[in-house]
Amino acid sequence: MAQEAGPVGAFPPPPGRVPNFAQPEDLGRTNLVVGLAVMAGLTTVMFGLRSYSKTALNTHWYTEDWTCLAAYGLWMCYISTVLVMAHYGEGYHEWEVTKEAYKEVLRVGHNSVESTFRKPFEAKHCQWLYIGSILYCPAAYLTKATLLLLEARVFAVYERVSRGVFAFIYILLFCYIPIMMLKVLVCIPVPATWDSDIKPANCLNQRKVFISDMCLGVFTDIIILLLPLAMTFSLRLPFWTKVKVVALLSAGGIATGVSIFRLYKSVLFLEPSDRTEGFVLLDITT
Repeated sequence: MAQEAGPVGAFPPPPGRVPNFAQPEDLGRTNLVVGLAVMAGLTTVMFGLRSYSKTALNTHWYTEDWTCLAAYGLWMCYISTVLVMAHYGEGYHEWEVTKEAYKEVLRVGHNSVESTFRKPFEAKHCQWLYIGSILYCPAAYLTKATLLLLEARVFAVYERVSRGVFAFIYILLFCYIPIMMLKVLVCIPVPATWDSDIKPANCLNQRKVFISDMCLGVFTDIIILLLPLAMTFSLRLPFWTKVKVVALLSAGGIATGVSIFRLYKSVLFLEPSDRTEGFVLLDITT
């Protein structure tokens, strides 16, 4: 039986390209890991300070405090799934990932070398992508609900506005539930999501489901940004105080801008030529 001359990539390289398994080209993997570590660290510090202050001052925990706690836990789990995907090759060319990197992934029985190494990569990477996509929905919803609950409390003196915000929170929940169900049942049977050998299988277009989710996210980000800006001008405050408040709230426009940019890049990513490279920017901007 012929012996392998060297490492074999998870995917065949493009014509004229030679994989460098010893030093694969870094297409953003380092930036992804460092960025996630920094964001997780800052989030943990800010959440810890907030929780400590409420506990030390013996302050009552409101609904938004509990939703913030749940959102924090889910985002940490989501970041963990992205780090696992980075461990399995996200941020490198998909054809510069070696067999040894996947020695503990799902074992499959294929005869051809190409299918043998394509299968483990897709299975393991898509498993974690599937898990992350499911975690994203409740994490995003609880984050938005926390911000909306804070706005409802700030503008509680305007009863109609406060009720409108609560109504919007429930409407948002009813919007996120079907999207999450589509992500959970994107393939029937579910294992077909990461195992293309399971036949017969009925699968939705997973990328289009993601884009629907992101469109909803952009819409709600805009609402969360514009609502306090509009209400600030109705308050009886000195002009320059209003300007300062608006300037502070406008910082939220950065998050909205990032959401729009992420949606734009996701549309371009509908037909990726190198999946492990393309996911990096999407994960960083999440």
